[in-house]
Amino acid sequence: MKKNKAVGIIIITLIYLFTLGCGVGIYFLFPEVLRKQSLLMLLIIDLLATIIIYIFSCIFKNASIRDPYWSLFPFIGYIAFSLMTGYFNLYVLIFIILVAFWSVRLTMNWVMNFKNLSVQDWRYQGFKDKHPKTFFLINFFGIHLFPTIVVFIGMLPGFNFMEKAVSIQLKGTTAVSYLVMLFAIIIELISDLQLFIFRKKNTVSGAIMNKGLWKYSRHPNYFGEIVFWASIWLTYFSAESDFMIGLLMCACPIVIFVLFQFVSIPMLEKRQLKNKVGYKEYMENTNALLIVPLFDKKKK
Repeated sequence: MKKNKAVGIIIITLIYLFTLGCGVGIYFLFPEVLRKQSLLMLLIIDLLATIIIYIFSCIFKNASIRDPYWSLFPFIGYIAFSLMTGYFNLYVLIFIILVAFWSVRLTMNWVMNFKNLSVQDWRYQGFKDKHPKTFFLINFFGIHLFPTIVVFIGMLPGFNFMEKAVSIQLKGTTAVSYLVMLFAIIIELISDLQLFIFRKKNTVSGAIMNKGLWKYSRHPNYFGEIVFWASIWLTYFSAESDFMIGLLMCACPIVIFVLFQFVSIPMLEKRQLKNKVGYKEYMENTNALLIVPLFDKKKK
């Protein structure tokens, strides 16, 4: 059964529904005075939900059970924050719809690439093979807890926007942040579809995807992801006039950028260089992130 994709998706769906139910139950177990601290409550629930997902990853011996959490929590977290606080109007609705669009796209991409519960992400498997005795610690702190904290930090400007949006008028920066968010989601969607089609048509091992957006960027999907989190930071300026605090808030998307630039991309490209002939030349001629042709690298 672990090798059946449909069964695996059903099991993971049930795990997440159970986790969601636990989150709701945990919220009502806390005294009312603490429930009024909405952001703190949401962080506590986020951390406890991460622990629950970690336990299931140990039960099924597959850390990849955690992967959908990246795309699901921001959507669920923003809705929960709105319900906890009552912060809701047209501006917040548009914001949540865009986050939902991003969440659905990223989750569907996970579904398309998910094989079954017997297959673990190659990065996690690499950690397990190299550090079998301490993998349970790497699994908890590195694969589960660290991304949870990174995502929550990235969401902070959005919480501020939702809080202030109920009492502000639409500003130019609000419209810009919406458009940038939509642009990022479309870039990610196109990148995913182009890569999915390429993999379906090219069954030869070691083939390099260098068409469409991938002609200009080695990781256009990561580029879109970074821009998406930057757009959430942009919403901050729709609700807050303090420019200096806004600059400090810039740290939120920078954390996401650092994760991709110095962790995800180096790990992936090290693997690509090992498995794909000609990938070094592709790296020399193609930007890592930027997709604008004006900045396209040219081989010297």
